[in-house]
Amino acid sequence: MDLWLSEINNTSIVLHKHPEAPVRCNGTNRNYCNLVRYDVSRIGCAEKQCNGKTSTFCLVNMPPLENDDVLYYWGKGACPRGSCRPPTEGCNPGTGLCFKPLPTTTTKKSVECHFSFLFSSCVEV
Repeated sequence: MDLWLSEINNTSIVLHKHPEAPVRCNGTNRNYCNLVRYDVSRIGCAEKQCNGKTSTFCLVNMPPLENDDVLYYWGKGACPRGSCRPPTEGCNPGTGLCFKPLPTTTTKKSVECHFSFLFSSCVEV
């Protein structure tokens, strides 16, 4: 992963002449861009050591960027001053980063009843 993130140290991302234009992926730094893009909300990595060498493989929850895809949008600072764009929907006040909230789930309790000739009982499960 260090190799992917270090791509930015060797080759700069080409910026549009208009300072408020979105920053786009232009084919260079493709691995770096896919790791730091605005619309990724999940990343998973695996690392394997073999014969003294280490390999790391990472996946994100979005398809790889193509040429001219948006890496991130210009803003006036971290959210909430900037705007979070879809698929992100929330702003973490602690980090100032946009995020895609996890779906909320509620657990419903059910009542299970047992009946017989001698007794009956119900329990919450």
